[in-house]
Amino acid sequence: MRKIIKWVIIALLIIIFLPLILSYSNYRMTRVTNDHEAMFTEQLKTAVQKGKPFDMKDVATFDWDKMFMFQTYGSREEMEKAVGVAWNSETSYVGYLIDRKMIGDFPMLDESIHKLVFVNDDEVVLDITLDRAIADFTASSRMIDRKHSQYIIKKTEGAYAVLKNVLEE
Repeated sequence: MRKIIKWVIIALLIIIFLPLILSYSNYRMTRVTNDHEAMFTEQLKTAVQKGKPFDMKDVATFDWDKMFMFQTYGSREEMEKAVGVAWNSETSYVGYLIDRKMIGDFPMLDESIHKLVFVNDDEVVLDITLDRAIADFTASSRMIDRKHSQYIIKKTEGAYAVLKNVLEE
């Protein structure tokens, strides 16, 4: 009888802890550290304030091949499908769980923001949720590659700096 109780307890522990271990493993494998976030934001603000055309390579000085822009109301699944890889930018496992379970599939429901995702060799290197008041990329293509990353700046009546890729002019 003791052996049966022992195996039942072991089975219950496995049933309880295996999903947590797998979830934590997924969090660690898909986590983006966003080391370049502060530098990128400051350099982008500076480039926009100058009001002159700029090359994103000069703003995003880290290694990247492609930049994706996602507007409000896009699902996480759509973003991951477009980029071709799953990722998360939460700084803690608890934040990851809250983001995945409570916030759900639509992480951007505020029209004043949009997301820029930089990818290098099929790995996300920067995921930044950007206030459109800083720079509004919503008039540009969803994806640009590093070779074609020149932008012009147009001011709107809402005082947003709308950035458009030169190739789209």
